[in-house]
Amino acid sequence: MPDDENYSKVSNQLERRHVGLSDAYEIEVTRPADGKKTQVSIAAVPETDLHGEVIGSMAIVRDLSLEKASDKIHNVIASSRNAPKMLTEIIQEVSEVIRFDRFIITQYSADMTHLRDFVSYDHTGNRIKSNIRWWPIPEVLMNTLKYAEVSHIDNLEEFLNQPGREVLKRMPEFVRLVEEGFRSSLRYPVVQQGKVVAGINLLSKKERTYGEDQETVVKKLPLDKAVLMALHYEERRELKFRLNLVQKIVSASDDVRHVAETIVDELGAHYECEEIGLFRIDEKTRQISLLQQKARPKAFRLRNPLCKLLEKASLDTCTPQERRSTSRISERTLF
Repeated sequence: MPDDENYSKVSNQLERRHVGLSDAYEIEVTRPADGKKTQVSIAAVPETDLHGEVIGSMAIVRDLSLEKASDKIHNVIASSRNAPKMLTEIIQEVSEVIRFDRFIITQYSADMTHLRDFVSYDHTGNRIKSNIRWWPIPEVLMNTLKYAEVSHIDNLEEFLNQPGREVLKRMPEFVRLVEEGFRSSLRYPVVQQGKVVAGINLLSKKERTYGEDQETVVKKLPLDKAVLMALHYEERRELKFRLNLVQKIVSASDDVRHVAETIVDELGAHYECEEIGLFRIDEKTRQISLLQQKARPKAFRLRNPLCKLLEKASLDTCTPQERRSTSRISERTLF
């Protein structure tokens, strides 16, 4: 439904139809389905009887939201040089034409054995941080992720309960999604030079949110170009970080402790780590020692007794209890 201003515009156009004039114009209306405002194009002509008298009008109404969203996404890609800012603006445009409660871009490793959440946003555009950088792709998912066509899942729980998907059902990532109430999803693969390099995943807390209509919508948006550009910017940012890190390590190379502190501080800040530890392994004695650590909050820092255990314990000679403690600490703090 149009608001007062747009209703007045329609009324004025109807007056023109009464005197036999045709027009094409745009107005903003509120969609009854979701309450969102959208632009529509109206092409209207007067309808006359056999004597040429105007007896009404005929109009073709076209929703412009998809077209305008596509244009805006193209403009954002062309003008932005910052991946997070670019993706935030693009996701706002996507939310105007297709419903979602979670928007996730997943990146795949070059050998297609690992994946990570490149970015994740809720429906308001707020970024959701992932605490895991990369994790192995289960074999049962390999072929699905290599599939280069848009697809959707009507019911996530039914999908996970199908035979052969027990591994997926137990994965913490899928367990978390089900616990958070997500019920359906749409996947849009991002292809570069004939190979799937990333995936765009839209999640909804309602069943059967996505179908052929929604698949058509995402295909018409230049989302693959946006993701490829974001990956390019991220690759440049990563290369710049590594070069700067090498330079700082060289500058601190006269002091091992200073090198360790530099590595931990720089990696922790760049990757926004809650916990990070740098250990040294003596291959001759098969001993592991803690060089530097950083943890937020401080409660996660290794205490002195545990630091001594790591410095003195040999993985071959320590007691089973000590070995379990050492292994647990290493897994928790190693980056």
